[in-house]
Amino acid sequence: MTTDGLPPLPKQRSFGAKVFIGCLAMAAAGFVGLIVLIALGGVAVKRGVDAVAGHAVEHEEATRVLERLARERPFTPPPNGAVSANQRRSFDVVTQRAWSEMRPWAGEMRALQERVGRTSETRPGIRDAIVAVRSTVGMTQSRLVLARALDAEGMSIAEYVWVGRTLAQKEPHALSRTGVDEGDARLVVNTASMWSRP
Repeated sequence: MTTDGLPPLPKQRSFGAKVFIGCLAMAAAGFVGLIVLIALGGVAVKRGVDAVAGHAVEHEEATRVLERLARERPFTPPPNGAVSANQRRSFDVVTQRAWSEMRPWAGEMRALQERVGRTSETRPGIRDAIVAVRSTVGMTQSRLVLARALDAEGMSIAEYVWVGRTLAQKEPHALSRTGVDEGDARLVVNTASMWSRP
């Protein structure tokens, strides 16, 4: 008690003490944030590893199906170079099924190519890298979808590519009759062509 009977005033902290306490609080918050980021990063890495492992299995399954079809249904183009009605129907069905799976990643890849292609000074960023990885994953999934669609139709990838190229060369806008936009159908055929190489 003071001489006038009032309780003493609490001691005021100095400005330096207040700054020190504030810095400690910020450091503690930063440390907690860092731990949260590390945990989230670990979860993301685990998901990425799991996704890669899953896509390796999909790639292996697609390879087995495509190799089996090549053995069981070897294809030699006919001497007259004509596409049969059955080949045309099978081509349309396979293209529609494959495109339904390829559509999401194909759109992202086109956007990425346009963004990077606008100027030579543009460097791909983190988002572009994520898009590229997702597109690679999409390609792996689409390869499996294509392999399964070919298997359901009893058509080898060599026959599919030949039919697509023959139709594109002989009939104007033939690929648009698949029920898929002509440019998109061409993308499916070109992608299948890439996969058909040994």
